[in-house]
Amino acid sequence: MARRLPRARPVASSSPAARDPVARDPVARDPVSRDPVSVMPQSVGRAVADLPYWFVIGGQAMRCLCPYRPSRDVDFGVIRAEDLDDLVGQLSLRGPVEIRERTADTAHLRFDDVDVSIFVLELLADSSSIVD
Repeated sequence: MARRLPRARPVASSSPAARDPVARDPVARDPVSRDPVSVMPQSVGRAVADLPYWFVIGGQAMRCLCPYRPSRDVDFGVIRAEDLDDLVGQLSLRGPVEIRERTADTAHLRFDDVDVSIFVLELLADSSSIVD
C-alpha cells in the first residue's frame, strides 16, 4: 500500500499584505494618478525625466492610473522614429545600454539592469486619432 504524503499547509502570515504584492507596494495601493517617472525603476526615471517626447505604455502606464502590481520593465511609446533614435541615444549617454533587438520602429534593450522597450506609436500618441 502506498503511503500518503501529508498535504502542504499554507505558510502562515501575520498580515494579508505579506501575501499580496499590491498591498506591499505603496505606489500600487495609492489610487491617485501618478507621474510616470515616479512609478518606473529609479534609474530609468532619472534618465528620462527631462526628455519631452516619450510616454509610458504597459504596466508602468497602469501604475500611473490605478493600483497595479510592480513592473520591473519599462515600455515607452514615442511618436516618431527620430524620437526612438534620440531616446536610445540619450539612454546610452546616461548609463549602460545593451541593445537586444532593433528595427525601424522598435527597440528592445537593457538599461542599467532594467528591460526597456521603445515603440513608435504615432497613432496612439496622436490625439486626433481618438474617436469620441
